[in-house]
Amino acid sequence: MNSTLAPEPSSPEQAQLMARLRRMMMIAGVTTSVAIAVLLVAIGYRLFRGDGSTASGPDLTAMLPKGARIVATGTAGDRQAVTGGAGCDDAGALGQHRGEVRA
Repeated sequence: MNSTLAPEPSSPEQAQLMARLRRMMMIAGVTTSVAIAVLLVAIGYRLFRGDGSTASGPDLTAMLPKGARIVATGTAGDRQAVTGGAGCDDAGALGQHRGEVRA
């Protein structure tokens, strides 16, 4: 019982085409292997490179006037928005001020 995966080419053109196909498959396999290796090296570098510290933004402390309160906060990317109220005006509406801090 003699079985082969690829039959012998019957013409020189077919043999040339099969050789070209094998070469292209080898190039694709090597390229994929190199890409996976580079990806694993990059992930390993990012995981083990640190000195044990995490990146953090600057610590900021806002001094609020007496009676002021924080109404709302929000974040977007590397910015943090803080909305604060300084009390009530004559109409009873809350006077608001919005500030943004970029970390």
